[in-house]
Amino acid sequence: MNEVSVLYEGKHELGEGPLWLANPQQLWWVDIGKKQVFFHDRNTNQVQRFSYDRPVTLLIETQRPDTLLVAMQGGIAHLDVRTGALETVLALEADKPNSRTNDGGCDPLGRLWVGTMDLQFETGAGALYVLEDGEFVPRVPDTTISNGLVWSPDGKTMYFIDSPLKTVKAYAFDGKTGRISLQGDAVRIPDDLGTPDGMAIDEEGMLWVAHYGGYSVGRWDPSTGRLLEKVDIPAPNVTACTFGGPDMKTLFITTARQEMSADELANHPLSGSVFQLDVGVAGLAKRSLVIPLVHG
Repeated sequence: MNEVSVLYEGKHELGEGPLWLANPQQLWWVDIGKKQVFFHDRNTNQVQRFSYDRPVTLLIETQRPDTLLVAMQGGIAHLDVRTGALETVLALEADKPNSRTNDGGCDPLGRLWVGTMDLQFETGAGALYVLEDGEFVPRVPDTTISNGLVWSPDGKTMYFIDSPLKTVKAYAFDGKTGRISLQGDAVRIPDDLGTPDGMAIDEEGMLWVAHYGGYSVGRWDPSTGRLLEKVDIPAPNVTACTFGGPDMKTLFITTARQEMSADELANHPLSGSVFQLDVGVAGLAKRSLVIPLVHG
């Protein structure tokens, strides 16, 4: 692997949710803490920013022209990539003012999955939902910090992180019905690597897990639970990662400055930046939304 380099030197309070768009060659991400959405255009090397009145936590590619789907506090909305304008689509836990969305993704058939959490991290206050027939249905209830979510290359296994558990859970996945069945822990994160946060998966089925508080991203084998490689990041709070670039071998990594003291920030001034490196193996692209949000 090549050395880690800085794609965007930012001061994100909570950089998260990286999404690679292959057609325009753009990397999108969010700063949840500052309620902002960013994108970097590979062709122009320019970064653009949109600001909102609520935190946006998740970005999903859609088949609608110039439109992303976003999860944000209170529900989901369409985002116009040209203007940043939002169009509300559907509420999610809007009756819980102390709740917000967090991570999520689309399964192999294009269903939308979104996790929620309590703003004060109340244990078991969140859930991982799937959108079915225009309604959010909880599939993994009683979660605390719903985070990384990916599917195996064959689509038969779903991997999910509830961060405080410090594990990656494996679920048998039925693509036809969207039903899941817990198989057990695929990976257990040791204390010296911090807490698991966001996650990506490569074409070999290996999991790339962001180690929050662990200064690194780890490549884990879910069949054995072994750590195969560790990528050191010059920031302690590594939040998420995704694959992109022309050959899908570039790993993009977001970080955060929240919960850091003045001394820690002085020692790690690149905290809150977005990093990139060539990892030598192609990753699986995040799936786009296929199944309609509302069935008529």
